[in-house]
Amino acid sequence: MADKIQNAYETSKNIYDDVLTQRNIFSKLYIKLFWSGTDDNDIARKVLSYVPDDFSGKLLDVPVGTAVFTENKWSSLKNAHITCIDYSMDMLEQARKRLGSHAHIKCIQGDVGNLQMENESVDTVVSMNGFHAFLDKQKAFHEIWRVLKPGGDFIACFYPMRRKTPCFSYGDIRRVHRIYASN
Repeated sequence: MADKIQNAYETSKNIYDDVLTQRNIFSKLYIKLFWSGTDDNDIARKVLSYVPDDFSGKLLDVPVGTAVFTENKWSSLKNAHITCIDYSMDMLEQARKRLGSHAHIKCIQGDVGNLQMENESVDTVVSMNGFHAFLDKQKAFHEIWRVLKPGGDFIACFYPMRRKTPCFSYGDIRRVHRIYASN
């Protein structure tokens, strides 16, 4: 399964950002046909609006992907400490190109199901449409709750393409913002 996910991103890495941001007519057509017209730009704006413009704590972005949607917001949060994690080295390399010049942001390759972070060490976790790619979703949720400080925010968006997602045992969810795409 890990190879399947890695190969999918390697195959699409050259068109990934264009499709998500709908930069050209072909990507707009693709989104219309395969994603029912979901506008990732609108979803990203909604998700990121939950992170205050003056945020100054520790933020975890999983998976960061290419940082096409988060680059401007994360770059502007000069008093924050931001850790961006992605399983795909290809995606992470593109994120590093966008975010690498900022001392308050670090991009590391890793598995959200096995975070190399201290317990209760993060103020906010952001996950924008990435849970479908996590190998072990239960473990990913467990790890997020483990590193999230009590009272911290988990800001997430889940919208897999035309399929049901497995049910999760949320246990002690403290606070989850669910952002749904509207047609």
